[in-house]
Amino acid sequence: MEKTTYKIGYQHIKGGWVIYLGIVGIISFFINKYFAIILLMLSLLFFLIYKKSSYNKSAICFNKAIRLVKNGDIKNSKHLLINAIKFNKYNRKAYFFLGCLFFDEEDYTNALEYLKRGGADEVNDSSLAFVLGRCYYHIENYNKSVEYLESVTYDTNSRLERERIYTLGKAYLELEKYYEAYELFEGLEKPKGELRGETLEYYYFLGVACYHLDKIAEAKKYILMVSKVNRDYKNVDLYAKNL
Repeated sequence: MEKTTYKIGYQHIKGGWVIYLGIVGIISFFINKYFAIILLMLSLLFFLIYKKSSYNKSAICFNKAIRLVKNGDIKNSKHLLINAIKFNKYNRKAYFFLGCLFFDEEDYTNALEYLKRGGADEVNDSSLAFVLGRCYYHIENYNKSVEYLESVTYDTNSRLERERIYTLGKAYLELEKYYEAYELFEGLEKPKGELRGETLEYYYFLGVACYHLDKIAEAKKYILMVSKVNRDYKNVDLYAKNL
């Protein structure tokens, strides 16, 4: 499962100074009890005002959601973030956080919606460009996926760079840009081990790119490799019959 790595910080709760006002009121009892009563009444009044503040209610839900995520309770954290948005529709961090959680659950349609409402496409951040590119790929908007994935690069041997290149290659393939896809797939270190999961997918896509570029020997090698493992995998059987 894909995971976002963007860091989420706690939101500030307004009205913290009211506590100090109350403390001053208590201390003032030893000096002037009438003045102390006024201070305590004011502190109570402001406490009730800030308690009912939609901004604070939203921030409290947001902060509780962070704690729940740290404890692994994703379901209830999402409910809290939805409430945070209901209390304050301008809480962009809540939209963004919710988008991250949807991305982690591979719900790319909702992830993209909330990430964009949270301003993820308005900042120059390579990790966010990668996440948006993956989202667009999974909802089959391949042109937008290419746009975002081409806009960033990572360290040559990093996991993120391999995932970026691999997803970009698949997007090129869907756009029938077979040469570009082939170049990217060939540039990756070929996965080893049992032919299943992403390893099986890699050889399938590499074989398809070779097929459309008339690299018959290579296409036959990779397509038949996949077909022997699973004849029903995607459209591998149709390609195999034409080789």
